[in-house]
Amino acid sequence: MALISRSPRRARAIASALGSLGCPGFAQLSLDFDDEPPPVQDAAVVLSAALACDDLPRSIVRALPWVVLEYAHLDWDFVLQEARRRGTQNRLGFVVTLAEQLGAQSYGNEEKLTRLAEVEERLFDIRLDREDTLCQDSLPDSERTWLRANRPKEAAIWHLLTDLDLRGME
Repeated sequence: MALISRSPRRARAIASALGSLGCPGFAQLSLDFDDEPPPVQDAAVVLSAALACDDLPRSIVRALPWVVLEYAHLDWDFVLQEARRRGTQNRLGFVVTLAEQLGAQSYGNEEKLTRLAEVEERLFDIRLDREDTLCQDSLPDSERTWLRANRPKEAAIWHLLTDLDLRGME
C-alpha cells in the first residue's frame, strides 16, 4: 500500500486545495497567495491525495464528505483506480457513505445521491477485509481499542477506526 507519509506541508497543500474548491472553512486559505488566486484544483485529485495520507488534521478529514457531495460527478473511475492502487477503498467508501447521509439532509440532491449510491456499491464490492484508520495512523493503541468498541456502525462496516459521523461535520 502506497500511503503518503506524515507531512505538515502535505496537509497545508491539501487544505489550500480544499479552499480552492470552495470548501467551507478553507476558503480563506486560497487568499494566502499574492495577487493571483490559486488555480482551482481537480476534486478527484484532491480527494485521492487526502485519502492516501497516513495522518491528516481532523478538520481536513471532516471536509472530505463535503467534497464528495459537492463534486459528486467527479472522475470516479480515476478515484476508484487510485483507491485500489493505494489500498484506500475503505476510507473512500466510508467518506462516500457520510456524503450520502449529508446529502440526504437537504432537498435537491437526488441526482447526486443516486450517483453516490452507485459509487458506494462499487466500493463495497472491492472493500478490503482489514482494519484501517481514516487518515489517523498515529492513533495510540488505547484510542484504537476505544474506537473498536465505540465507532459508528458505518465505520465498522468499512473496517475503519474513526468516530467521525454527521455530528462531527456540523
